[in-house]
Amino acid sequence: MPSMSHICLNQDRDCRRHVFCAHGGQNHLDADTGMRTLEPMTRRRNWIAYGLLVLTWGSSAASAGAALLRPFPVQQRNPAMMRYLDPAPDSASVLKQHRQAWELIQSYSSIFLADQLPEPKKYLADMELYVLTPRWGLGLGHATQLAVSLPVLRPMAGFLDPFLHRYHQSLNLPNSGRELQPANRYAYFLAAGAGWRDSARWEIGNLRLHLRHGLTGPNNRPRIAVEGLLQLPTGGPSRGWSHAGADSGLGILASWDAHPVSIHGGVWWVHPFAHLDRGLTTRDFWRGFVSLGRNIEWRGHPLGLVAQAQGGGSPYHAGIAALDAAPWLVSFGARGRIAGGNTWGLAFVENISQASTQDFGLMLELSF
Repeated sequence: MPSMSHICLNQDRDCRRHVFCAHGGQNHLDADTGMRTLEPMTRRRNWIAYGLLVLTWGSSAASAGAALLRPFPVQQRNPAMMRYLDPAPDSASVLKQHRQAWELIQSYSSIFLADQLPEPKKYLADMELYVLTPRWGLGLGHATQLAVSLPVLRPMAGFLDPFLHRYHQSLNLPNSGRELQPANRYAYFLAAGAGWRDSARWEIGNLRLHLRHGLTGPNNRPRIAVEGLLQLPTGGPSRGWSHAGADSGLGILASWDAHPVSIHGGVWWVHPFAHLDRGLTTRDFWRGFVSLGRNIEWRGHPLGLVAQAQGGGSPYHAGIAALDAAPWLVSFGARGRIAGGNTWGLAFVENISQASTQDFGLMLELSF
């Protein structure tokens, strides 16, 4: 079930905002792509590293309606799937020419995936995972922007297993066999082919390049953009955090803002250049999302309610359900304003396809 995931925030062109993210500091966000200009990070305490909450930095002199209704940028946190390109939900906005923006995206996930129980033979991912992703963007003109991101990963044994066991019991939900394994332990291995076995440590993720071009103006309905992506294998392949080749992706994004409602959607086709990964067959796959938001007033204050679903295909054709099954997630939550025109956001993330996704997540976003 899902994780606490990134908070990459997209906004309209006339909007800049301030966002604080539960794992870090402060920066300026440009509304065109939701990317943020960093200011010095505030000091984080140890409990934030375990982060039950995901908080993001940004800046904005928050614009009306649509700024509260952008998609939640949730991503897959199955560690084996993270080795491949996974486009995050986004709006179709594009940075203006020469404008730079920075983002700092953080997530905390609980993960338990196994090929079989009680004794996994081929694949086991039992961990909690913190991901910190800085992202920089530049408007190139002619409705085009470039963005670069590089995540830093910290897998760990964590502390959520007893809570998740009680949570599943109270709601009569399946526990995925988590109770058959030791609580709060770290394990990550693949025994098929030339597999890997990892120990918990800081890791560098995979470098990602985004090139987006707007096909319509910022005031058009809908706004439409095309996006090309390239992921380079900068992670640790011997420990299961990248694969031997690069991945490319091509997608289309659409956004429709009609106060008090906003709708966003997108679909990508992803092509791994290497179709044999440590003895496992891989394949092209697709990913997509749809996000619906509505502005309301609560006790005299504007509030944006957002729900989204995302998923698609798997890069694997390995005969292991935890690798092959299509990963699907659903997220729902709210964004609102606080003093000074700043915003906060809170979302819960749950999985639809339990076989191949992270467990669950919460996302909290404060904007300054």
